[in-house]
Amino acid sequence: MSDHIFKTKSDLEDFLDAPFEEPNPLEGSIWDAVGADGLDTAALIYDANGNAVGWGHCLLKMDEPAQYYFDEGLTPWIK
Repeated sequence: MSDHIFKTKSDLEDFLDAPFEEPNPLEGSIWDAVGADGLDTAALIYDANGNAVGWGHCLLKMDEPAQYYFDEGLTPWIK
């Protein structure tokens, strides 16, 4: 799950569709390294009380377990 939470799904889609300036904020993150089998999607994010707080970007499938990417020094957060 990304650390970026957006008010609407449209806000999230606009962020993901926008061209990134250099340096690319996804570079060096798990989002940049999931490989061909990575499947990303939008997800509604809830707080601990079950209240919807916004939309986030998440990975459903990766080439390797998440720990592999963490051991390689990658982060799940967008810079």
